[in-house]
Amino acid sequence: MKKINVTKRIVVRKAKGLRGSAPIGSSKGAVKPRSAVGEPAVCPGCRAVLYDKHWHDRALVASWLDLRSAASVKCDACRSGGNHAGEVVLEGLGDSVERDEVIALVRHVGNRAMRRDPEDRIVGITVKGSRVRILTSENQLALSVGKQVHAARKGGELEVTWSDEDKPVRVVWRKIKK
Repeated sequence: MKKINVTKRIVVRKAKGLRGSAPIGSSKGAVKPRSAVGEPAVCPGCRAVLYDKHWHDRALVASWLDLRSAASVKCDACRSGGNHAGEVVLEGLGDSVERDEVIALVRHVGNRAMRRDPEDRIVGITVKGSRVRILTSENQLALSVGKQVHAARKGGELEVTWSDEDKPVRVVWRKIKK
């Protein structure tokens, strides 16, 4: 019986300039991890900490990790420059007290998500009259914000529009007028 030597190949298309294939396990054409700059590293924008190839909330790792000699590296969320993957539109919030309560709830959901994963965050909140627009870095965070507002405010309808392409999810919550 004749042995056949088969080499598995992978295609790398994530980073600019790295195209082609390389055998699994070889370093030819491989993308170096962010941690090549040295771990731990701290993002100067949001103060998240890169440790063990993942971004962590600074408050969670600062007690047991020495950050005095940490390098300064921007995280992916800060590097994206405000690009968003989710959009939440809240309509019909005419009363300023009600609008402030809903915005506080939205910020709470965003802070909770950011503690869990520093790259999940609220990119921006804009208020125009009775309409509030929230941009999120992750589409699942936009969905979570919409569901939390819908559960907290009775008398509204929630509409979620997913894109067939790689575009942001759009979540719209409308207050039903009585």
